[in-house]
Amino acid sequence: MANAIKKTAAIALAAGLTFAGSAGFAAQDAFAQDPATPVVQEQGSNFSLTVQKREGAWEQNENYEGGELATPPGEALAAGFKFKIEQVTPDADDINNAAKATLVQGGHTDEGTTGDSGSIKFDNLPEGVYRVTETGVPEGSNYVPGPAFLVTVPVTKKDGTEVINDVVVYPKNTETTVEKSVKDADKNSGDTVEYTINANAPVVPEGNVLTSFEVQDAFKKSELTDVKVTKVEVDGVALETSDYEVVDGQITDGPADADTTKTVKFTEAGLQKISKQQGAKVTVYLTATLEQVGDGEVVNNARTIVRGPNSNSTDKPKETPWDEVKTYLGKLRLLKTDGGETKLKGAKFDLHRCDANGELGDKIEEGVESDENGLVNFNKSLHVTDYEDDAEVAEVTKRYCAVETKAPEGYQKLRKPIVIEFTRADRTENLTVGNVTYEKVQKTETVVNTKPLLPSTGGMGILIVALAGLAIIGGGAYAARRNSQSA
Repeated sequence: MANAIKKTAAIALAAGLTFAGSAGFAAQDAFAQDPATPVVQEQGSNFSLTVQKREGAWEQNENYEGGELATPPGEALAAGFKFKIEQVTPDADDINNAAKATLVQGGHTDEGTTGDSGSIKFDNLPEGVYRVTETGVPEGSNYVPGPAFLVTVPVTKKDGTEVINDVVVYPKNTETTVEKSVKDADKNSGDTVEYTINANAPVVPEGNVLTSFEVQDAFKKSELTDVKVTKVEVDGVALETSDYEVVDGQITDGPADADTTKTVKFTEAGLQKISKQQGAKVTVYLTATLEQVGDGEVVNNARTIVRGPNSNSTDKPKETPWDEVKTYLGKLRLLKTDGGETKLKGAKFDLHRCDANGELGDKIEEGVESDENGLVNFNKSLHVTDYEDDAEVAEVTKRYCAVETKAPEGYQKLRKPIVIEFTRADRTENLTVGNVTYEKVQKTETVVNTKPLLPSTGGMGILIVALAGLAIIGGGAYAARRNSQSA
């Protein structure tokens, strides 16, 4: 058997227990194979390489010698991880760099997918150095493919007396996730809402750096304007602007309700800060201005786009599923009538936030007047009261109150606020803007004014008084006449 079975202590690194990409085999063994010379593969060889996929941070295991461990590190992962192995010759100046290793002409290659146990075994291997590349992760998962690494097959134990023909490696994976949140309570059109994107960078083996890491925000430009990145943090520490760049773009193959993107792309300096063995929490803070109602839902989406270590900038990245938050808006109007068919023009209203008892809060609009159709069309698109900060409101206590400040001519002014419920379900009417009709985004509240009740000058009231006076005068004259006759 050739010298290639020699093994140094660093083979544990090649197996991925600490980090991938450091081969750790003796240089003279690695170069024993000339890439220009076809390899004659041993028939019936007993050599094998098992890739056992694990989850968690990379770690050193001093007891690992290249064989199967009784207690493997991390947690076992299930089926669906794809691997390819290629027989290679390491680079003379950088023997630990898997990317720089060159294929052996006619060398052994194979590929496969992990089964339910999270492992894949490659049998009947000729001895040599192999580059192990993770080419895919389970469909729908957030796992980021780990870096390629080199491993020698077979290997010799530390004492130099025993050869391990069945090499087992334990490369690690971690998921990258993204979570979006919004602070939009009591925010109407024209107001500023705050968005936060929390993303975890994948665990990176020591000495390795992510090739790229991006946090992307996607939205509809007709619903959100003036979108700004206000701060970026890694593990709670604010980054310098030189650690990232903000790129504006368009998107056509993303969420159905998005056409515009704002992407935070980390520079080399930023990638160094997020490439950690234990992973890093990346937080992006944004603000945006709410526009008019549209279809009643303002949807904002976020995802991460990641390329692991030792990959090329042109390689297909790992894109996490979109995480979305929603803000619900609607239009409110009043219909002023006399209680019948007459529509009342000229009434003026202020609009306030309030509670169910009509206790007034902040003023939202002022002096909005009813038109010839009796309609009071408030200008702002209003936030619903039963859903805020992307969550159902358990007990709805908020209301809107319309306060009449001027009555229509000839009608009584309302003394009490009109208390209005404005939940998502209250938006029952369609709204047409230009040639576009939006379904169930509007509510109309009917408000009745009555005329004041006063007696008319010279009417029945005065007539009765006059008649009563005449009766008294007549009675007095009659009494006087009788008295004179009696005398």
